[in-house]
Amino acid sequence: IEFAPQISNQFFSGEVYDLSKPSISVADTGDALVVYGTISEKSSLLEKQIRPVFAELGVEDAGASTVDPVLREAIGQWENTEFSSLAGISGGPVFNITRGGLSGLVVRGGLQPNGRANVYYIDIQDICRFLGKVHTDQGADSYVKYVKR
Repeated sequence: IEFAPQISNQFFSGEVYDLSKPSISVADTGDALVVYGTISEKSSLLEKQIRPVFAELGVEDAGASTVDPVLREAIGQWENTEFSSLAGISGGPVFNITRGGLSGLVVRGGLQPNGRANVYYIDIQDICRFLGKVHTDQGADSYVKYVKR
């Protein structure tokens, strides 16, 4: 991952999100989480005009995914939403309200007609490990991850 030379930290308002403790926190089952992202069906992307509509979605960590050890699952239940899909939230941050830190990034999510939402996100431990390898210009990594079930 590399930015063009003309992209400095000023491009990001001069702010850096520190990916070390205490700004990150690994989630545990039952933790209260907040997912931030763009809701595609409410946003518009015209030729010269972009109008994103952002959402702040409260969910609860439901534990490790049963199909992918890198992913965690979070569940939410909402009534009277103004949208019918979670399309667009991929890549959004997952903040842990219980522990007070960034817990991951959204990979995908789904919203059922009854208002139940499932959000799958990459665990912050795996993100930090990946970014560490990118930073040190290492092309591969192998590690063992123990996941509570």
